[in-house]
Amino acid sequence: MSSFGILGTVIAAILGYLIGSFSWSIFIGKTFYKIDPRDYYSKNAGATNTSRVIGTKMGLIIMFLDMFKTTMAALLAFAISFIKFDGGSFETMSYLIPGLFAIIGHCWPVYYKFKGGKGVASFLGLLLTFNPILFGIAAFIWWAIFLPTRKISLASIVMGAILVFITWIPQLSLVNKINTDFLLLKDISVLWITYMHTINTELFFESIVIQNVVISLSGIILVFKHRSNIKRLINKTEQKYVIKKKADIPEHE
Repeated sequence: MSSFGILGTVIAAILGYLIGSFSWSIFIGKTFYKIDPRDYYSKNAGATNTSRVIGTKMGLIIMFLDMFKTTMAALLAFAISFIKFDGGSFETMSYLIPGLFAIIGHCWPVYYKFKGGKGVASFLGLLLTFNPILFGIAAFIWWAIFLPTRKISLASIVMGAILVFITWIPQLSLVNKINTDFLLLKDISVLWITYMHTINTELFFESIVIQNVVISLSGIILVFKHRSNIKRLINKTEQKYVIKKKADIPEHE
């Protein structure tokens, strides 16, 4: 990666963090329901806790909006990579790293005193944006755990923990080795990130190593943010998820 590519990646990562820091849960809760989801139940600003307050349908909408944060960060990085100026351009920058920073922003948002969500939806958004194969595996794991247990936290923790490791299986990215060859992914059409890069340049920064490090770090963040849930699961006090068709706003706890 050139020095300009590094600079472009840093700029996109900062902007990705700011995008991730915007909380759809807090915005929708305060704008349309006059509540702050952080005042209820787990005190978390994520889609799951918000759905317990204002209903499952709205929680699903918030989940998809949170998923799109990582896509937005990648698209913004894609746009920045087209900037050219005397002496260089940003074309060799990373689109994956800004996606990671969008997840960090979601979990520790600068706008809300660094108290955000737990990163499940934005993690899934990262996988869907860059590697739909891993996204499909993650979705299967999540549903396989959630359906029999009805515990979103357990499904999310197991999914994140497994993805930390299986992302390092190169065949799941349709390559046969793990290395830092920036062009190794160029012809892997099923990985959507390659389309964005090859539109702009044949010399791009992404590699299997960068992808796997970003996904692994994101999975570790997801598990880390579920520390309180892990304690409740161990103590067998974690509640099952109950579908709410409409808002049922409780008194402040």
